[in-house]
Amino acid sequence: MPFNGSGLFTRVYNWTVDAGSAIPITASRVDTEDNGFATGLSNCICKDGQTTITANLPMNGFTHTGVGNATATNQYASYGQLLNSITPGGFTNKIRNNSFLVSSRGTSGTITAGSPAYTLDGWMLFAGSANITWSQSGTLGYPALKSLSITGNTGVTNTQLYQRIESIVAGYVDGQQITFQASITNNTGATITPTLIVSHANASDNWGATTTDLSVSLQSIANGATAKVAYTYTAASNSYFGLQFILDFGAILNSVAKSVSVSNVDVRVTPGITTGLNNSPSPVEIIDITAEKLRCARYLPAFASTGTDSPIPSIGITSATATINNILIPFPVPTRVAVTGVTVSAASHLNTTDSVVYSLAVSAVVIGTSLSNTQALIAVTQSGVGTTIGRGATLKFNNASGLMIFTGAEL
Repeated sequence: MPFNGSGLFTRVYNWTVDAGSAIPITASRVDTEDNGFATGLSNCICKDGQTTITANLPMNGFTHTGVGNATATNQYASYGQLLNSITPGGFTNKIRNNSFLVSSRGTSGTITAGSPAYTLDGWMLFAGSANITWSQSGTLGYPALKSLSITGNTGVTNTQLYQRIESIVAGYVDGQQITFQASITNNTGATITPTLIVSHANASDNWGATTTDLSVSLQSIANGATAKVAYTYTAASNSYFGLQFILDFGAILNSVAKSVSVSNVDVRVTPGITTGLNNSPSPVEIIDITAEKLRCARYLPAFASTGTDSPIPSIGITSATATINNILIPFPVPTRVAVTGVTVSAASHLNTTDSVVYSLAVSAVVIGTSLSNTQALIAVTQSGVGTTIGRGATLKFNNASGLMIFTGAEL
């Protein structure tokens, strides 16, 4: 064999030796020598990918350099790609409710033109010049189970979906190389190219004034397709004031027949990845739903009914006015700041109870004065009488659609 088993090529003949020994050059001897060359070359690896490897390749301590990220399960990953996937702490996803499962305010609604408002927990939506609608929809693919669907309207001039990241969370990515990614379904009738806009607050969690850090076109998405868009860049050094990530769809949603859906959103530190459009971002991280609900409760404490006799964690005492109970509601986690208001699905969805009178209808609920980031005091007006001053009092839902939300802690 031309190769000796250790990678050293061995010739069959030596023409100088043959000449000294008066051995003539014959066709058979030349063919044998050339066939050795051919066999040896066939055992080499072609750089254009023609060769199929037939055995393990001992690297002797050396590495493959300049490799791309793996895109299939039978490909090896680059070090940078592995680092993105397994490193904890600042390398975890900074987006809350990125699976769009948490819906404290409900699962659908309308956005008034020029007035951005919250939709599913953590997500705000803006419409220019005409109202648009939104709803919680099905999965766009693994791993998220839900998505946010946005339906346009005649005359819409701009549509933006965005999330603000609190300063204490954004601080982990300050000045770091990070990657934004999302899955988007396009049902607009034409190819779309969303724009990613990133800005930071000029003062900690104060969104009255911001500075734009990035405005860039993402990957194009064909009509009827679901695709992943991603971009890697270096976060601004003032990101610790709080970050805002905007998906800008421009004027494309200018008809009620046009819609887009978004899911699987991820923002994390990704060292070692080439900056710019990223066609192979690391796997999306989805947080356990119980932990996600608690994370969302930091910004919007919400209590939802589980039936027609559903207690609300509460403790209070009947006041000097027998028909008004002052009731303290503890929050499951401390809120970002003290809450400032309370809304309920309907006062009639609530009943008060005390140690003697089991259930009295409620006619009004207002926020009290003893407010903090761990609890809120509310004044509950009963529509009936029967309580005695100084008795313990609690609240419960009497309707399966009952909902109580405390506002003021959102970004």
